[in-house]
Amino acid sequence: MNRGLGRLVSVADFRELAKRRLPKAVFEFVDGGAEDEVLVDGALHPRWAYRQLSGGLPQFENVRGYLNDTGAGLTIAARVGQNLDAAFDWDGLKRIRDLWKGHLIVKGMMHADDAIAVAEMGADALWLSNHGGRQLDGASASLDALEMIADRLDGRLPIVLDSGVRRGRDILKARALGATVVAVGRAALFGAVAGQAGVSRVLDILLDELALAMKLSGQPRLSDVKRTLLAPKES
Repeated sequence: MNRGLGRLVSVADFRELAKRRLPKAVFEFVDGGAEDEVLVDGALHPRWAYRQLSGGLPQFENVRGYLNDTGAGLTIAARVGQNLDAAFDWDGLKRIRDLWKGHLIVKGMMHADDAIAVAEMGADALWLSNHGGRQLDGASASLDALEMIADRLDGRLPIVLDSGVRRGRDILKARALGATVVAVGRAALFGAVAGQAGVSRVLDILLDELALAMKLSGQPRLSDVKRTLLAPKES
């Protein structure tokens, strides 16, 4: 079943696509009646407009070709939503574990009890994420949930964290609270408007900010960062 892939990420809490809030301009564009401000914005950024016109709209590359749909992002996203399984449960996750012989990373856990269940099920890593607050917008921040989950796991699983990572110091805080790896999503997408070079520039900025934060806080090695770096929470 691996087909040459070494790791599988199972998004365990993504049973249904939320009704996500989008800027008004996006709705206008999707409805086929782009407002003047959208057109003006494109005219003010000719290089971006040229890339869009010459390269086409962004594609949902993760699933393009698997849903018998080669349309652009929103069309494919809608198809993905229709293929989500609202009945997915722990038994379904266990079946994935039994079938998948490579590394299994379970994403979307935000509660310590679920983290323990994932460890006991035989997963290889836990991915702590609230989907950037775009699914259940009242959910806890990933960073707020990290400390308790790291304490309960006590080193049993590596922890990947995402959601809300915007600055290099966010990476340092996550490491101090117990994250093994910090993933960046939306920040990289901000840079994607300038293509691969833009994404690379965003990552360079984050790494520079991380290095500066480590120097200013007296942390020579990321592997040695401890929770004592952070001020205690007010009781």
